[in-house]
Amino acid sequence: MAQHEGGGRMLRGHMSLQMMLGILEAPPRETKRPKHTAKERDGTSGRSKEIVTRVVGRKWHAAIRVEAGDEIRVERENDNQMDENAIRVVQEDSHALIGYLPARTAAVLSPLMDEGVLKLQAMALEVGDPKEVGRPLPIKLNLEFVGRNWRIEEMEGLMLKVQKNEREYPLPGQSKVSIQKTCQVFRMLLNSIDTNDLLLLDEQETALYRSLGELPEAAMAFFARLLTRKGPWFRLDKLTYMDEELTRWSVSVLCSKSLIEEATGQEEQQLRDMLCTLTVQELKSLLLGLRLATTKELSKTTKNELLDISCRQNAAIQYFTSDALSPTQRLIVHLKEHWGPWIRISDVASTLIRRMQFFLFLEYNSDFSKYVLADMGVLQYPKYNVNKGPALFQSREEMLEYEEIVFHARKIEALLSAGNIDGALEEMKPSLEKLESGAVRKCAPMQESEGGPPFYLARFSASWVHAAIGNIAVSIFESRKQYVQANDVLHQLLGTRCLVGKRGSWWQRLCINLEHQKKHVESLEMAEAALADEHVKCGDRIAIQKRVLRLGKPPRRWKRPAWAHSLPDDPNQVRIVQEPVKRKVGFKNVFCGLDGKPCSVESLALQWYGCSKNGCWRGVHDEGGSVRAIFTLLFWDVIFDSKVQGVFRSKFQSMPLDWNSDAFCISRQESIENMVSSIRESSVEDLLSKMATCWEVNYGAYCRGINWDSADLGQLQTIASCLSPHGIAGICRCLAEDHAGWSGGMPDLILWKPEQEAAKLVEVKGPRDRLSEQQRAWIAFLTSQGIEVEVFKVSE
Repeated sequence: MAQHEGGGRMLRGHMSLQMMLGILEAPPRETKRPKHTAKERDGTSGRSKEIVTRVVGRKWHAAIRVEAGDEIRVERENDNQMDENAIRVVQEDSHALIGYLPARTAAVLSPLMDEGVLKLQAMALEVGDPKEVGRPLPIKLNLEFVGRNWRIEEMEGLMLKVQKNEREYPLPGQSKVSIQKTCQVFRMLLNSIDTNDLLLLDEQETALYRSLGELPEAAMAFFARLLTRKGPWFRLDKLTYMDEELTRWSVSVLCSKSLIEEATGQEEQQLRDMLCTLTVQELKSLLLGLRLATTKELSKTTKNELLDISCRQNAAIQYFTSDALSPTQRLIVHLKEHWGPWIRISDVASTLIRRMQFFLFLEYNSDFSKYVLADMGVLQYPKYNVNKGPALFQSREEMLEYEEIVFHARKIEALLSAGNIDGALEEMKPSLEKLESGAVRKCAPMQESEGGPPFYLARFSASWVHAAIGNIAVSIFESRKQYVQANDVLHQLLGTRCLVGKRGSWWQRLCINLEHQKKHVESLEMAEAALADEHVKCGDRIAIQKRVLRLGKPPRRWKRPAWAHSLPDDPNQVRIVQEPVKRKVGFKNVFCGLDGKPCSVESLALQWYGCSKNGCWRGVHDEGGSVRAIFTLLFWDVIFDSKVQGVFRSKFQSMPLDWNSDAFCISRQESIENMVSSIRESSVEDLLSKMATCWEVNYGAYCRGINWDSADLGQLQTIASCLSPHGIAGICRCLAEDHAGWSGGMPDLILWKPEQEAAKLVEVKGPRDRLSEQQRAWIAFLTSQGIEVEVFKVSE
């Protein structure tokens, strides 16, 4: 997006569109870990781990017999042209090649082997018969963590990544158990769909849903496994979940139920999707066999280049003599003759599964594997009681309208990512027409006080997505200096009830655009109107207030506003002079650190504050991450309070649905007040004990407020003790009452001195950077709570 017109503003708009497309949560980390002592967390115990995996690729080279219990060597193969992450398995004595670790497992382990911090040893668990080279060889893999002070969480995080890959490819002898377990989990998934949600399905989808639960076990397990794989097309010879006969029987059953279908079409996209399932070597063999390319032409080609050649040259195929087939059909027939059938999930089944996934996960980006991993305990979510509350959609028509615009927005997203701004703007026209006609305003969800569904469910409406698309259109118009068109859309957006958190930004942009048009009086009037909008908060309100003061000087306005004296003063500032060692437009400056090594401006600031003459501060650059983690630990029970109705509709939520909305504070007002009072009145010891208890009980649960991978309880407790209960109580009140308004702009660095119980927050600015009004709002608030704040300014 950095290449798009409009620069930073365009980027921010683009990210907003992603939020409207259902990317409302970062992908959950596969973390469910036991609690550890401080000694274990420091990495002083448990320096090796074991896991059962398999050796693959045995059929591509001379067969080697391996006996059960044989120790075998595992080493990197850096010159492998097929896979830069390849890890080969060889005999200990002869170094004869046995095979390779699975590609996805190798992708996780190879960078650490290259770094020299991980060593691998293995032992065969079964006999590797040369007559069964197509069968993976089970091995026990020992991971030895060396070369650095590995923390126990790091080691277990690595093991979980590897284990996730291994679970998706069960070893021989597991098929019966895997079938039964897969069917059990799949039936649980089917039974998890709410009855009211099923009413949104049509007759065909309802019949198909029922047929899923009535499938024979083998067919059900086969279909469930397909849902965890990336399609759309699958080669049957690569689906080794069960033996060949049972696989073909399952396929026939699923085809008879219209759940899957075999490749018979003639579309170019279908052909390319099928070709994508071939390996590089298979693609080369195909092109050479059909005389579409020479060996020399294919010597240094990538897979994408091979795919392009295959699709471009398929019209030249002379392999078949039948004139009844198109070139694309000829190539598809050729593929099936050489590699067997291709299958895919049928369109009607894909639609049903997509809607089931939405009912379960409240987004279209999740799949069946999330449910499986959660059932296995690999993914852990916070504990709360599911209470559905009001329906997301009042009718099937509402659901279809939302679904249609979400997938249309994805098309716009793809065009923006490809840099096709004109194409994206063309696709935005239907949404802009909706905004202009007022249809978005009319069909937006109403406030609870007005008798409609809760407003926090508005993001599941087509209106919300139309407004997000309109927001992007404004950015494009502004980047092209088409201020009249931009202001028209801004007026329309301000007339809706959607994206209320952006209203302050919309008012600001409207005022700025009017000033670009030399309409200063109108800009002043819009700024004054903005201050009457209750949704204009925090930094947006300060920015608009400053605009009113600047534009409202006599003779335009003779009376100074009553709030003028309350605007924040300029913060304390520390200035140093340092020349950047590398300067590139569009990228952050790199400076020479105090240790003589290149570093970022934030690292330079940490070094400066760490000097003895500047206080010997310890610190971290996390842009408020530590403060938000402390808030999450202390407010966990308030955030995940199951007594609040309708905010936990699914077992797979990292936050309640009313998070980042005014409804969060309204429905928990008493709980928030009680918690803030409790924090303020607590001793430091009690506060740290509360944090430790929450950490122990909820460690690893996926929550957007805390990153367990990077957070350290000891460090968080040290920071909390230095901030004091009074300061933490004020910050927690801010984040609880208006998290959306206060989520951005927190200072870059947090510094502390445990021996003095002192803390300081620092906003770092480079030579051409300046404070945003949101940052000024945070600095003013933190100062009012007795917390020391500074601006660290680096000048050239």
